[in-house]
Amino acid sequence: MLLTVESICTTSKLKRSEQSIDSPDFTHMRWRRIVSSGCLVTGAGTSDGSGLGSFEKPIFRQSQVLGELVEPHSGWRATADAFNLFWGILWWQLFELCKQSLPVHGEDRLGSEVEVEDKKKLNAPSAPLSPKLIDASVKQPVHEEPSKSPPTVGGRVAVMVVGRSRLFSSRISRSMKGLRHLSHRAFERLSNEKISSPLASQLLHVLEPLKTQGFLVDYVLCADQVKEQHPAIVEAWSFEAKDQRQRIQQCLRLVLAREIQRNVSYEYFVRLRPDLLVLTDLPNLEDAVLGRHCILARLRAANNIMDLTNEHLSWCYCDHGCCSRGALKGNDAMYIMDDMITIAAREPFLRLWQGREHLDKPLWLMAPMAETSMTMWMLRKGVPLCPLAIRALPLGSGNPHAAQMSKCGYVEGSPPLLQSQCGLPKASKDNVHLITAK
Repeated sequence: MLLTVESICTTSKLKRSEQSIDSPDFTHMRWRRIVSSGCLVTGAGTSDGSGLGSFEKPIFRQSQVLGELVEPHSGWRATADAFNLFWGILWWQLFELCKQSLPVHGEDRLGSEVEVEDKKKLNAPSAPLSPKLIDASVKQPVHEEPSKSPPTVGGRVAVMVVGRSRLFSSRISRSMKGLRHLSHRAFERLSNEKISSPLASQLLHVLEPLKTQGFLVDYVLCADQVKEQHPAIVEAWSFEAKDQRQRIQQCLRLVLAREIQRNVSYEYFVRLRPDLLVLTDLPNLEDAVLGRHCILARLRAANNIMDLTNEHLSWCYCDHGCCSRGALKGNDAMYIMDDMITIAAREPFLRLWQGREHLDKPLWLMAPMAETSMTMWMLRKGVPLCPLAIRALPLGSGNPHAAQMSKCGYVEGSPPLLQSQCGLPKASKDNVHLITAK
């Protein structure tokens, strides 16, 4: 029978409560819950639940003392009902207390007990959570690694984009004047690969090959200003610097501080110019002679070094003489390092940008240019160089570079040109790291 509870505690008028009490039998009542004392219980249906009839007949009143019930029509029945009500309430309260103390099935909470048959499953070791990288300087959307990424076997790489932010995310179409020498096939190739900007080219030919090799990649930007941030960039810093060397050193300090903050460690470093349009994939780091403790970089010029191709050079893309004319002088194996892209393991990279110069001997004769001072500084720190083979176009200096590239299909993907007129065979590309300052 469905019983409703109506309160007579505060007013003489009956007020219907929002709570109901289910009772399968009028005589032996088992209440789920009882409301506060001083309530009038009236019938509102029949015992079979059919709802026949409706009445508001008083049955009994609960007094201020729990269990003391008075029925106006029968003394012995009121006593029996009170006894049944008392034990019903007691058993229900015990049931509620037991239910609350029981653990939720399937959850292994601290201090709770679980069933014996579930302990092995619940206590099985779980994979540790990797720390999530969050940009602390510029707000950015959450970027998650794809679920089908290759297994991480090669360690962590910091890809540092350092320099002025000009043209970093600008579309190639805005630089058509500087690239007017390129052929229709060159632009068609860029379009097919969806290379619309230097940023897009670096994502395709630098970050993706590293991830395919099994590396975790952190893509950071250090520039004079940060207008917008791509989701692939985990952190960006903007600051002024008097020259490129100072900007790279400051960026490295920020990256190393981020290591401590994120509790990570970088095994390799890649540095790029923001405006560098990368045209071919980065080589495999495990096969790129990084074990020789050298800096991987292209050459602005070389002399008396064999087996080089135009992919090892950052100038004279369609010639065969290692671009040495007017740049280098002497009969020894020598070179001028390019500064657009460099790759290194941790030890030589930190030695290059943090170590002290310890060589005061004169170096080989080099023509005065921006790359010359960088080469002298590297050699005086005792850091060797290994030639890097990769095709890239600096978009900020696009006009003269594009004019040279157009002569041999450099952007279109023509075969590499062997540099067969580099002078005497004093060294090969595989032992350039053994060349030291004289």
